[in-house]
Amino acid sequence: LTFAEMSAQAERQHQDRVRQAEQLAAEASTKNDLDGDGLVTFEELISSVPKPTVKARDKAKRERLFTRLMAIDTDGDGRVTEDELSSRFTEQFALVDIDQDGVISKEEAKAARLKLDLAREIAKTAVCKLPEVPAHAVPIAVFSREGAQVSSVALGTQKQTTSIIDVTIEDGEEPLFILLASQEPVIWAFAGATQRVHQAVLFARKTDEQGGGLIGATGLAEGQVTIGETDCLPTTKILSLGPRSFEQLAPLFVASTGIEANIQKHRRGTISVSLPSFAVDRSTTETPAPDGFDPLLWNKGLSNYSRGIGKVDPASLITEASHQPYDVYPREFGLAQLAARGIIETTQHLNEYRIVKPLDTFPQSILRTGRVHFVLGEGITRPQGEIGSSCIYGPDGTTVLEGDYCTQYPKGNAVTVRVGDAEKACLVREDGTHAGCFPKDGRALRAVEAEGDAVTFEPVPESEEPIETVPSIPSPAPPDMYLPIDLIPAGPSQRW
Repeated sequence: LTFAEMSAQAERQHQDRVRQAEQLAAEASTKNDLDGDGLVTFEELISSVPKPTVKARDKAKRERLFTRLMAIDTDGDGRVTEDELSSRFTEQFALVDIDQDGVISKEEAKAARLKLDLAREIAKTAVCKLPEVPAHAVPIAVFSREGAQVSSVALGTQKQTTSIIDVTIEDGEEPLFILLASQEPVIWAFAGATQRVHQAVLFARKTDEQGGGLIGATGLAEGQVTIGETDCLPTTKILSLGPRSFEQLAPLFVASTGIEANIQKHRRGTISVSLPSFAVDRSTTETPAPDGFDPLLWNKGLSNYSRGIGKVDPASLITEASHQPYDVYPREFGLAQLAARGIIETTQHLNEYRIVKPLDTFPQSILRTGRVHFVLGEGITRPQGEIGSSCIYGPDGTTVLEGDYCTQYPKGNAVTVRVGDAEKACLVREDGTHAGCFPKDGRALRAVEAEGDAVTFEPVPESEEPIETVPSIPSPAPPDMYLPIDLIPAGPSQRW
């Protein structure tokens, strides 16, 4: 990308902003020019400003504050005295001053704030309606954002991603009462000793147009599955809690369900979980592109959903939501399908695709793939669907038809780190071939040769001095993070 090209792009963006500002100014003038003389006077501008009003919520807030203040009126005479206020302050101070040393430390203040936040959260938490838990059953709860494998069946509409989480029931005698909640549409695929499942209660945050929760299960009998009330459990709040916040998590869960259970949560995509031990599989495996998918774009899809696509039999699916197979898969997997069908082609720019055949709709959930740009080929009309922060260019590949901050970057070579079943970390090129693997002794990798665009990496010889590296992820990594990798600071002449 030359300086002249960058300057031209900056100028185009500047002209677009100027046109938008002129349009807004024209609309404002038309709206505020009350006498229609083509001019907006100071009086006309002032008269168009709405008068301040007291909002109902502000009034209610003041009423609540007044109610709290009058609760301090212990003798009920309708007045709050200095003694009454001082007495209440002394009581509150004693609650925060845990060690009763007359001083509130930073730790005590933090603990008090957490307790107050938890009390507020519990106060607004509704109690979910659940089947009765047998006295001899083991209550278990699992919370997850979404799975690490895209489902072949979409819950609700095809406008969002439905994923799969595998649940393996381990051998044992005690029956299990399992509560499963996800932030995104998920199909929980059961296997193993499923006869132990007394009841699996599924909770979703989203619904279809008929109100059916976007949640489902396979591998169980219908009598073993209950679809819980939509958005009953505070899933988002629970997933946002830190890894050491069980003292907040447990009371919040009990307030929602009335059940004391063993709880596990995953903020990242969950591959599989074994119950009741809570053993989690976070390994990534080599998942080659199936027929009908472009290998390069398939590998990009694996960066978000490491297990690729899983087949779901609609006949065995237990759900209240409408469902249908995907016509075009969401996100990068959809792009991989379109490329394999010859509908889109890659260009010389990063994350940019030229549409060369008619396309009805952009792949769904494209908003979550980041900035993916499209060039309309000759005679191609704009497909339906939203593209978020992405851009659409005209047939010449430079004229911006839609989008903001449309900057084109030349494509370069890229590798990603994948950890296999044997916990061996390797660099994988965009075409799925290995560029080199990290040795167990922790030595760094160095680019040793390049054939065209393919660069090969080998471990630094043991005889050399250790190379100074920069951790790309804080180490030790949090439990929900993948293994950290070290980056070698590149010199002025190094490409990698």
